[in-house]
Amino acid sequence: MAVIADIIGSRELPDRQAGQEEVLRAFARAEEHAGAEVPAYAAVGDEFQAVYESAERAVLSTTIVALSLPEGLELRFGIGAGEDRIVDASGSVPIRDGSAWWRAREAIDHVKQAQRSGRSRATSAFLHDGGAEERAIRGLLLLRDHIVGDMRPRDKRIALAGLEEVPQARTAEAEGIRQSAVSQSWHRSGAAAVVEMLRQLEGGRS
Repeated sequence: MAVIADIIGSRELPDRQAGQEEVLRAFARAEEHAGAEVPAYAAVGDEFQAVYESAERAVLSTTIVALSLPEGLELRFGIGAGEDRIVDASGSVPIRDGSAWWRAREAIDHVKQAQRSGRSRATSAFLHDGGAEERAIRGLLLLRDHIVGDMRPRDKRIALAGLEEVPQARTAEAEGIRQSAVSQSWHRSGAAAVVEMLRQLEGGRS
C-alpha cells in the first residue's frame, strides 16, 4: 500500500526545512503504532512517501500524522493499492514504481483538484480497483478528514494522549486546564470516536 503525502501551502511556510522535519517526526510517531514496510522518507520537493502492508495500516498512520502535526502545517494524502517495486536503487533515495504508486499519485491529484474547485474539504483519497474495499476506505477517509479538520490543536493533542493511554489528569496538567475540560474536548471534538477507530485499525495488525 503506497502513501504519498505533500505539504499544503508549502511555499507559504516560514521555514520549509523545519516543516519537513516536523512531518518526518509525525510519521515516526505514527509508525510506532502502524508499523511500515518502508518508513516515510522525504522524496522530491515537499513530498513524502511510505509503504504499508494494508489499507488499514495506511489509514492508521495517516490519521496519527494528521493529529501530530503542529498548527499551520497540513498534509494531503494519496493512498494506492497495488504493486510496489524499486526501479532504481543507485541514489540515496530508491526510486519506486508500480500500480500502487500510480494509484496513490492519482488519488492525491484528485484531492488537489477537489480542493481547488471548492467541492471538498477532504485532504485524503484512496484508490484500488473500484470495489467494496475502496468505497469503504474512501468513506472512512472523508469522515476522518472532516472530524480531524475541525479539531483545534489542543483537541488533537488530547486525542493523541487518549490513544497513548495518558491519564486525563496528566493531560490536563500538561495543557494547563481542568480535567473536566479534557473530558469535554474528548467527547465534543470527536476525539473519542477517532481514537476508537484507530484502536480498531491497530488491533487488525498481523
